[in-house]
Amino acid sequence: MGLDTHDQQYSAETIDSVADGQMNAGQAVAVKQLENQIKQKILDAGEFSKADKDRWLAKVEKTNAQSSTELQSIVRDIDQERSIIEQMKLKYIGTVNQNREYFGKDSARKLDTAQQYIDEFNELGLEEKTKWMELLAGEIDGLKGLYETAKGLAPDAMDKFNTLRRSEKKEFLAQLKSSREGLKQLDEILSKNSAHLSTAEQEKLRVRMRDVPPEEQAKFLKEIVETEIKPREALTQKFRVFPAEFRKAFEGFPQMSRVEKEATLDTLVQNLGRAYRTELFDGALSKHFSEQSKEAAYTWFVQAPLENKVQALQMVKSQMKFEEAKSFEFEDMLSQFPSNTDQSKLMDMRRAFYESKYEDKVKKIEDLKKQLAKMSAESKESAPIEAEYEGRLDLALEEQDISETTHERDMARFKKLKLEDKKKDLEAFDARLKPRRELKERFQKEVSEDLQKEHGPEFYRRSHHGRMEKLNELLNIQKNKVSKAEGSEAANDNADATPGLEQGKTIEQMVQSLTLEASKAEGKDDYEAALDAYDKILVLDPENKFAAKRAGEMEKILAENEKNGELVDMTDSELEQMVRAAQNAERILEKRKLYTINHVLGETIKESDRKQNKHHAEDKTRHLGNSNFAQIQEQLADQHGMMLDSEGNAVQIQTIKLNDFKQKTDGEIHALGKQVATIQGNDDKRTKTHNFQAHDGQKVINGEEWAKRAEVEREQLDEAILKQAQGKLKKAGERIDEATVQKLTKKIQKSKQDVKLAA
Repeated sequence: MGLDTHDQQYSAETIDSVADGQMNAGQAVAVKQLENQIKQKILDAGEFSKADKDRWLAKVEKTNAQSSTELQSIVRDIDQERSIIEQMKLKYIGTVNQNREYFGKDSARKLDTAQQYIDEFNELGLEEKTKWMELLAGEIDGLKGLYETAKGLAPDAMDKFNTLRRSEKKEFLAQLKSSREGLKQLDEILSKNSAHLSTAEQEKLRVRMRDVPPEEQAKFLKEIVETEIKPREALTQKFRVFPAEFRKAFEGFPQMSRVEKEATLDTLVQNLGRAYRTELFDGALSKHFSEQSKEAAYTWFVQAPLENKVQALQMVKSQMKFEEAKSFEFEDMLSQFPSNTDQSKLMDMRRAFYESKYEDKVKKIEDLKKQLAKMSAESKESAPIEAEYEGRLDLALEEQDISETTHERDMARFKKLKLEDKKKDLEAFDARLKPRRELKERFQKEVSEDLQKEHGPEFYRRSHHGRMEKLNELLNIQKNKVSKAEGSEAANDNADATPGLEQGKTIEQMVQSLTLEASKAEGKDDYEAALDAYDKILVLDPENKFAAKRAGEMEKILAENEKNGELVDMTDSELEQMVRAAQNAERILEKRKLYTINHVLGETIKESDRKQNKHHAEDKTRHLGNSNFAQIQEQLADQHGMMLDSEGNAVQIQTIKLNDFKQKTDGEIHALGKQVATIQGNDDKRTKTHNFQAHDGQKVINGEEWAKRAEVEREQLDEAILKQAQGKLKKAGERIDEATVQKLTKKIQKSKQDVKLAA
């Protein structure tokens, strides 16, 4: 058995010791080789179980030796323990072999419990082996006791006994003891269950029990209960479920055989089914069940368990009484509908009810209750409305605005309307009456008194349309009675004059015109003209909320424009001067210096990452030859934060801490700038190593990541320069438009922000 490849790894403590100079790589390699030799010795030790080997390997691993002295001490302890285990195994195996007759052995089952004890002992660790040695004497005494007990109870069964395991021997002895109680137990069982077995069946079971071997009697008794008594007990229970009037015809049921009992139960089920079907389909109350309910109930009965079938016979009678009550309740509700209700609708409701299941009938009754309650409520609310409407119709009839026929027809129509429609009709009464009243007034004004006297009764008997026809007829008669001139004059006198509108605009038209004028002014950014138009609207219409709101907005815009001063339109040359002035502001110069430091460090670290890529560690150490020596160099690089140079040797990394730049004082920033300038100046001189890394206060980051952070800082710097430039303009009371701001932004983004760092 060889060591796994992971055993070539060095511990973190060893790597730390080499990195700190407490030991050199050669010493570490020598100690590692000795450690591997000891591990191999442990794996090859035949006296050790797997548990022992795992324990010693873990101990060697945990020791983490820094010198060969510690490891030699472990070797001595290993040799001593191997000797102890060897002596213990010899004693244990000898004791088991001396007492083999008490251990079970069965060639057919390939069972050898003595050998099993030995094999399991060999697999134990030292501590468990010691416990087993202490328990062995007691274990053998227990096996001897079982052997002597079996020999006393059944000497003829010893051959079988000697083929059993310890647990099987205990069970076998228990069965031997219980067999003597077998017949006694059978009698007790039969006595308790005499109601379920006939006398002949009980005697047959006693005869069978006498032929059962002692070791099988317990099993036989269990089988009797399960296969003979329980099935018959179940038959008895089923028989008792049936009503007394059904059981009366089969009083000899307890003494029947099992087959006879099963046939009797089938007969009882058939009798019960016939009784249920008769009650369901032909009973006195069956007419209250719908055909759907009957079929559903019978289908359920056929599929239901016996207990439910018996209950169903009683329940169907009760259910029919419930349904009869629901039928009476339904009919009573139908009788409460008004006499003018559509009878065909009532017939449909009745048919649907009697064809429904019980649950649906209950729901239909509940719906009917709600409908009647709603009708009752509407009837109460409709009464005063109908009375008011009828009163108005009576007055209109009295004043001859409508005819008697119209009065009767309209009142009949109104009563048939729904409540909401009645309310609407009442509200519209005057509007509907207006043309009738105007027609009457025309008759009274335009028709001569003699014609009114002659034709008045007929006119007032007619409906509105008939009155219009009569009025036209009378006007034509009246027209033919006068001369043409008089007719023309009469026509002019009777014509409806429609006066024209006054010239000019109304207030509403003037407001609309001024609103359009204000909107056009806003579109041209002429806010003063827009404000003037809105002020004129408010003179005409002081309550105009829209004009008041827009006037306020115009005042705000004009005030803001006045506050911001005049717009400045700058040339490219002037914009560049603004950029340079903003860049050289004291606050901005400090930000540019920090940005330059970060930018230079990012490029330096990116170059270091390129030259000292840790993923190529194996390529750099491949030529070292000694695998252990190469391994320690790789672990120094991977685990101790060191880098591998071009020859594969681990070297310390120069860490540059980049956090908290913004909190540094001017003096600290100046010193850091000098350090970075030195790195930048000496960069080309590094030909062999380039061992830099960056740390941001939380973790080591690579050059690419730092470069991205520098880009973000550049964006923030550009934004600060833009604010600096705009701030100066504000102080001068000037401002620039958005297009010029965009030009200024682009010039800042294109300008060089790096500054010279003094070495």
